[in-house]
Amino acid sequence: MFAAMTVATAASCLFAATSLAQETIQDDEAIYGVSELLSAPLDIQRAKRKRARESGEWVASAMASAAASFDTNVHQSPDNRESSAFEAYGAAFQALRYPGDAHRVKIDVEATGRHYQESATASDQRFEGSLLYGYRPGKKYSVVLTTTARHATDSATTIDGEELTRDLAYTAYRTSASLWLYPAEGHALRLAHRAQRRDYASTPGLGSLDWWKYGPRVAYHFDLNHAVEMEASYAFSVQTYDEEPASNASGKETATSPDEEHYFHRADGEVRWLPRATLPLTLGYTFKRKDDRFQDYESYSGHTMRLGVDWNPTPRLHFHTSGRLRLRDYDKRPAGEGNNLEYDRWTALATASYRLSHHVSGFVTYELDFRDSNRSIDRTTFRDYERHLVLTGLTVAY
Repeated sequence: MFAAMTVATAASCLFAATSLAQETIQDDEAIYGVSELLSAPLDIQRAKRKRARESGEWVASAMASAAASFDTNVHQSPDNRESSAFEAYGAAFQALRYPGDAHRVKIDVEATGRHYQESATASDQRFEGSLLYGYRPGKKYSVVLTTTARHATDSATTIDGEELTRDLAYTAYRTSASLWLYPAEGHALRLAHRAQRRDYASTPGLGSLDWWKYGPRVAYHFDLNHAVEMEASYAFSVQTYDEEPASNASGKETATSPDEEHYFHRADGEVRWLPRATLPLTLGYTFKRKDDRFQDYESYSGHTMRLGVDWNPTPRLHFHTSGRLRLRDYDKRPAGEGNNLEYDRWTALATASYRLSHHVSGFVTYELDFRDSNRSIDRTTFRDYERHLVLTGLTVAY
């Protein structure tokens, strides 16, 4: 897919590429503003749910967004800060039905994409479909089953702005089963088990990144007079690979190498406060621990703090601002000068949207993404960067 390097050269950089790929998958999810805007206004959502409950028939919703955008650092690179205008677009469809008082079925389909003017290989698309079934026979418990499939095409795989010959397009599948228990009014306990599978297109001759990930999750939700909501959760998961993607320090795979396996521990806490009906606030914290059971090279501890504020000064006007700080410390990954790698990543978002009519809204979004590490040696497997994105466009919801 990429002509900048030959397959032979890419193979010699396999460790760098796979480390970067895993790092991107696990941490550096793309800023994808349009997909976050594919949500109908609350009054339309409530009206659809009410109609579905009362009729017992399928009720459909459709949304679409289009934006003219600008990215100051397409490849998230410290050295090759290529900028480009791009078009972002998305469409979503939802069908909801309540076939009986105790049953709920929901189908969601979504497609989003970007097209860069100056860097065609940075353009990508995502397609996702999901099915949810819920069963709640009474006030004490409910069961929710979900399954999701996603396909993503590959944007540029780059290290310091240089494209590599590797196709990271993938198809992913995810399923979960949840049991909700309601011990008292405003309280909910969730017991769940989730499984994921991701298949990469990859490039012939290079190691596979295909993996399985599965494990349990428990969460407790508390709603205090609808003004304060709190939720705490813990999840454990095991990730195994079809092949060992050169995650050891030497980057080489041998016949005697053990199967690569990672353990993940994640604890979340979130508080949502509604001091006024038009001003919801959200404060959250996440601790994440990854244990690399192969050679401990990728093991790390991470902390994420996030804050979000929404403001609706009028029924037509909505403002949203949020910030997120992520800190990560690796156990054994070198950063040079005898130090292990550590970094912080800041993300800030501000959005203003205005209801032009019952179904059409205009929006302007600005996002800052900044990452800084202590790495002092060759940065081919880690990049510090600053990135600004601006999007402006329209969202239509029916």
